[in-house]
Amino acid sequence: HTHTTPSLFETFTLKIGKDSIINQKEKSSNLDLKAYDGLDSMYSSKNISIIDLLNKIDKKTILLSNQGRTGFWNFAASLIFSNASNKIYSTSYLGEMSFSNKVEHQASRPLDDIFFRNNFNNLIDNSNADFYILHSYAGHGPYKKYISQNYSAMIDNFYQDIDERAIFGKAYINGSINEVEGYDSTMSYIDSVIHEILLKINSLKEPMAFIYLSDHGESPFTLAGHDSSRFVGEMLSIPFILFINDAAAKIRPDLVKKLKSLEMNNYATLNELPSLIFDILAVDVTFKNETYNLCYFGNQ
Repeated sequence: HTHTTPSLFETFTLKIGKDSIINQKEKSSNLDLKAYDGLDSMYSSKNISIIDLLNKIDKKTILLSNQGRTGFWNFAASLIFSNASNKIYSTSYLGEMSFSNKVEHQASRPLDDIFFRNNFNNLIDNSNADFYILHSYAGHGPYKKYISQNYSAMIDNFYQDIDERAIFGKAYINGSINEVEGYDSTMSYIDSVIHEILLKINSLKEPMAFIYLSDHGESPFTLAGHDSSRFVGEMLSIPFILFINDAAAKIRPDLVKKLKSLEMNNYATLNELPSLIFDILAVDVTFKNETYNLCYFGNQ
């Protein structure tokens, strides 16, 4: 459905201009099947948080998170973001040491648009951070639970006259289509959240780049979500959007040129994200005597 992202479609084609948008393609996530031929290679070299590297050169990071703080569900995030200069959470919920995500879903939290509107705008106007991380929650199931009521209705009647059994096959259970409709409504809500942030960024006189991605894909038509024990290809496919505001494009034409030259590439992974961020921040990273997991954007 093109109708799930009307604001981004309008933004990228009309409002902000072709010179600012670099890439809006669907990209594969870091679960590259070829790379997984040898799992040992994942652990044979050290992994370093981007935040820790930026701290070495006094570049400040601020985390805005609508997720939980601790517990197994947020274990990776608690490590990666542990040394951020400032961490702002939407809730005091600390999670629990349990493999279940039940408590995470039951935690009380504001909607993403309210949380970011109340915090991000103030931060970028009044802080001197170099790197902002916005960790959203919408997109988790149950899908409609975490979006505004303004977006809870079906976005269209595309599936109305189609037998659900023809859509879902063996995965069909009564009411399956509600899961897909809820997912579409959620994508429309997320579209509006991103659009609001982009307009704010493009209005700034200070240079700023915006990267949007997710940590995994979703498979609503198989009703499997992102359960890797029921793996399908959609779980590897994620949005990968890079936006550079007018102020940044003016002072970094070299970066715009480099990224535009990569725009036609049909394949990228999240492994390339660190070097993309370093390129944007004009940071050179040199390791001596040790090997780390760091790929260069646009190159294997």
